[in-house]
Amino acid sequence: MGRASLLSRTIYATVPANLVTLWMARGPYVTGWDLSGATFAVLALQQGSITDGVHAILTATLNQQRPVFTGGESLIYGLIPGLLNMVWPSLFWGHVLNLALFVAISVAITHWLGCRPHLYWACILASPALVSYAIVAYPYVPSTTIPYALAIGWVLSDRQPRRRAWWGLLLDVAVFALIAAIAFNGYESGKTAFVVPAIAALTVRRIPFARRLGWLAVAAAFAWLVFEFRPNTTAVALETLPRDPAIAAQGLVRAAMAYANGWDIDYPGLGLAAVLALPSIRTQRPFWAVLLAAVVGLVSLNAFQAEGGFLTPHRFLLLPFVAALVVSVALSERLRWTPALAGAVLLVATGVANTSYHTVRFALRDRPALVAPSDPRIVRVYPLPYHRAKLDQHIWPTRIRDAMRLVELARQGHEPHLLFYGFSIAGEDSVNPQFLISRLLLSLGYPAFRERIVFVDHRPDMYFDFPIRPLSEVSSIAEHLSVPFFLHVREPEYSVPAVLAEYFNRARVVPVDLGLRDFKSFRVEEFSSPGPIPVEPLPALVGAPQVPSEKGYCLALADLLAGPLGELGHQGTSLAQRIDFVLAWNHDRVSKRFVPTPELQVQPGTFSVFTARFNEPADRPMLVRFRVTAADESAILLNGQPVAEELGWHKPAEYTVEALLPPGPNELRLVHHQYWHPGTVSFSSTDADGQAILWQCNPDFS
Repeated sequence: MGRASLLSRTIYATVPANLVTLWMARGPYVTGWDLSGATFAVLALQQGSITDGVHAILTATLNQQRPVFTGGESLIYGLIPGLLNMVWPSLFWGHVLNLALFVAISVAITHWLGCRPHLYWACILASPALVSYAIVAYPYVPSTTIPYALAIGWVLSDRQPRRRAWWGLLLDVAVFALIAAIAFNGYESGKTAFVVPAIAALTVRRIPFARRLGWLAVAAAFAWLVFEFRPNTTAVALETLPRDPAIAAQGLVRAAMAYANGWDIDYPGLGLAAVLALPSIRTQRPFWAVLLAAVVGLVSLNAFQAEGGFLTPHRFLLLPFVAALVVSVALSERLRWTPALAGAVLLVATGVANTSYHTVRFALRDRPALVAPSDPRIVRVYPLPYHRAKLDQHIWPTRIRDAMRLVELARQGHEPHLLFYGFSIAGEDSVNPQFLISRLLLSLGYPAFRERIVFVDHRPDMYFDFPIRPLSEVSSIAEHLSVPFFLHVREPEYSVPAVLAEYFNRARVVPVDLGLRDFKSFRVEEFSSPGPIPVEPLPALVGAPQVPSEKGYCLALADLLAGPLGELGHQGTSLAQRIDFVLAWNHDRVSKRFVPTPELQVQPGTFSVFTARFNEPADRPMLVRFRVTAADESAILLNGQPVAEELGWHKPAEYTVEALLPPGPNELRLVHHQYWHPGTVSFSSTDADGQAILWQCNPDFS
């Protein structure tokens, strides 16, 4: 066996060894973003015929101009995993697809360029970020590498100089239209592939002048499409580009320093190896030199957004891919060894060892299954080496363990599961959603999910609609579930006593321990439609000295709050704690006054809290009907217990709540938050005979 054969076999063994080890060590601890494309497709394919589903996915793909195009809602990275999930439910179809696509395009580009495949794969191994992201379902790798590989393979084809100009121009339009279609089906960095024909038009030798003009034209058309149909994320990035040369230079230095660090973005030796290998390229060296420089410039643009917050591994994946092509082309064309080329080989070999070290370390010490942080809501845990970012990509292991346990419960028994959980829950935010619902949906498959699982929440959507029912339907949902069924309440966003009091006050409910970390679970043995909400008494006020009070309400009002600052949504905390936090955080904007009636004209950004007390003299609970008319967000708390929550912005509407006030003192808090438009909030409360309840408040707020 020759040395070349031994080297190639060693590389071919090391590549799958790294990938399989990472895959097995990671297990189900994948990011929520990995599940977005397959989830969207599964839901779309279940809303009618498969044709209807494909049309819905196509419509989403064409709708690029929205706040966020996730890259997974596409005919490639969404539809294919969605169809496969219909055949065999699994979390991992997106991961399998993306790895298969990367391997396929790698085989194709090495063939087109005449590279020795084992040299190319050695270079890929020298990038730990690229290796990790190769098994990530969010299409960072394939949607970047496929458009670039197709474009590079096309412009460098040996057949280009021999084609007739008119035929070549027609093929150019067709090929780059296909590349653009692929690029617009995925993550945004692939859309920058328009630089390839532009660079080729200026650098590739022996190309007729008409073809060069054609390449420049398709590059311009491609770039125009990218700009014209840019999502909000791209628009924001473009707005951050500096016009001051000094600031631009500072940003480029910041990007270079972050890349050179070796821990933040990737192993920097591969990029340096590409620079050292460039002089050894014999064919199309100007093209490779300009392309490498252009790619460095493109990835460095991330330094200007969020003050370098996007200098992260997944934003730089284009650089190691192009660097791998440069080094493998140079080594494949090598006629003699030079010190620079030998240095490039040494850097690549060091990179292979570095990546393998990270793989072993991850499997033995850092894999998420071994991590048990004391507070997983704060500690960031990443699913793979270099699969990290400054704003997202982290996972909460307890959330995933709960999802895995819920899947087990659904598979083991026939009881339905009702979950108070959705996108109002901490960890399901817009930047880094954990997509617990997707983990159940994709693992069980849509038919079993629909039969066994029901989610209810204030917020049913995140980028697209999820099968989350509104809280107003809880009673009708529970009536149609076969008993017994399991109830799972996520705390602290939902109060267990409040949920049981509001929706299950006439049901027979038994607490159970099902091994869930972030939920309180119950077995509902019998269910009947709930009656008026029973309210717990205020023991702290029993026997307390009476304070002077008058008929009316104490109003605490904070104004001029930007929408999110005054939101009633309470991720990671209770409603009462959220109210107290908003008032305390904006204490310098809070004014207080006594009002005789709970009716108020509110301006945008107004956060108002009406507080009052009522002493029920009877020895039995008193039925009270509350009526609220308001736009946007409002809530009612009685003795600290939430009895109504209307979250999010909406047109003015009226709703009523019936509650049973306990004997003795009772405390009311009516809270309202106005988002964007001026309006009115009004409130009334009456007893069973329609008589107004005389709520009182101390005008001095004592």
